[in-house]
Amino acid sequence: PVDYDVVMVLSDWIDEHPQQVMANIKKDGDYYAWKKNTVPNYIDAIKEGALRDYLRNQWNRMDGMDFGDIGYDTFLINGKNKSNILPNLKKGDKVRFRIINAGASSYFHVNIGKQHFKAISADGMDVQPVMTKELLMGMAETYDILFTVPEDNVAYEFRATPQDVTGFASVTLGRGHHTEMAPMKMKPSIYKMGMSHGGDMDDGGGHDGDHGGHSMAMAEMGDDVDMGMTMPLKYSQLKAVQKTSFSDDKPVMEFEIELNGDMERYVWSLNGKLLSEDTYINIEEGSVIRFKLKNKTMMHHPMHLHGHFFRVLSGQGDFAPLKHTVDVPPCMPGMPMSCRPVVMEFLANEPGEWFFHCHNLYHMKAGMARVVKYTNFERPTYPIETAQTPIKEFKKMDSKFYPSGQVSAYSNGATWDIRYNGGRYEVAIEGEITDYDREKIENEIYVRHYFSRYFNAFGGLEYEDEKLSPIAGISYVIPLNFEVIGYLTGDGDMVFSIEQTVQITKRLFVEAEAQHRFSGDSGEDDESEYGFGLNYQINRRVSIGARYINRDDIDDYYGVGIRVKF
Repeated sequence: PVDYDVVMVLSDWIDEHPQQVMANIKKDGDYYAWKKNTVPNYIDAIKEGALRDYLRNQWNRMDGMDFGDIGYDTFLINGKNKSNILPNLKKGDKVRFRIINAGASSYFHVNIGKQHFKAISADGMDVQPVMTKELLMGMAETYDILFTVPEDNVAYEFRATPQDVTGFASVTLGRGHHTEMAPMKMKPSIYKMGMSHGGDMDDGGGHDGDHGGHSMAMAEMGDDVDMGMTMPLKYSQLKAVQKTSFSDDKPVMEFEIELNGDMERYVWSLNGKLLSEDTYINIEEGSVIRFKLKNKTMMHHPMHLHGHFFRVLSGQGDFAPLKHTVDVPPCMPGMPMSCRPVVMEFLANEPGEWFFHCHNLYHMKAGMARVVKYTNFERPTYPIETAQTPIKEFKKMDSKFYPSGQVSAYSNGATWDIRYNGGRYEVAIEGEITDYDREKIENEIYVRHYFSRYFNAFGGLEYEDEKLSPIAGISYVIPLNFEVIGYLTGDGDMVFSIEQTVQITKRLFVEAEAQHRFSGDSGEDDESEYGFGLNYQINRRVSIGARYINRDDIDDYYGVGIRVKF
């Protein structure tokens, strides 16, 4: 028996329509990094003593850890950012909190002052009671906890802090001469991926990995700051109250599932394929279905299965906990134990078609989902249209095209870049005019097909020297995030280029490009050009800068101007 039974619904809020949010991140996966002040750059990496980490990330063709894609405006508990409840709490009172993470894309750290509490249920399934001071909850995860009030005349803060620490929501429990506040979380480092406070990761379960490095000077740390020493509850600490294992005579179907993502184009997939490309995981009724989940991205993913509870194999043997959502943390360079798969298994005893997806709703819409289908299941003839609609709609979503573009006007010319990005495909128009001379217009229109986040092939038309020619080529991202491009024109020319953008500070960045054209006509000379630009970002959409171009047909090598993104 408890004295109070309270539901706590955690959520995130942004002052934009979700469809607009999706359009923004499809333009640029780091769209909200500017708002959150998490733009990876060399100066900040040096200040944090993380230059080696940043260079390692660049060598691995990554930028840094991603603790949240969206720049939320506030966070809520039961619809409010701050509130007071249970004014009559007294010493010895027992409160059962039923906590639900209903956020669209935010993991939450949960604390009650600096106090311990007892976890008694996970995802609605009872577990053997275990004491902890913190939960890390993925989207759709639920926990029931018991909190015993330790003192009279003291209020306690129930706080939910998103993993990227861009704010928090707070509920004050009780009344008293003072309130014991939950420790402030330090912002996690986007560079130091190896700084973990989650445990040794020996058991292969989620929630045992890195939940955030930190970047705060020792002088700034105090009693009210969580220095990363608070270890959140781990799956390896959860133990079912009864045996959950299956008999040995049942056949086992095992699936290895890799979680993939391309943050730049905001495409998320399983085993390198979108839901629209590979819709079904076919299973046999009566079998034990085992998923081995490997995270190849730079962020956590809460994987959720409809219609079933599954065992999380986290070192508890026959008493593995039952859940419907499991956190799959990222694999961190230099920490091989973090790269072990998260293993879940369930008994196939509910014939039907069941959605399996990342519960980051933007990842789900971008393709990180499957339908688990029983091979012996026959869909009823009615209402087939209604039943089919969700799958059809989701398959359309991950390949929907979104526009983006930028236009630059300099004193020595102008450039434009307009793109439509959808699933594996991208339609683009790129061009420039030099010295604002109509005879010096160059333009390309092409379609790209992305085989992976690093490699794509393209074909289209090129307009140069007042001639139109077909082109076909490939592009590949090499270590340190250099993009290497090669293509062949209909005139027999071979063109090779390499380009790179270097982020110096949040606002200052350098762009560099070099190109060589091998002429297919023996009567014409080869052409080479190179250039670079120094740009200052005024806001997310507008930047100013100066550029230098070295090319035979240009009158003015130097130019200054403005760039606008849309």
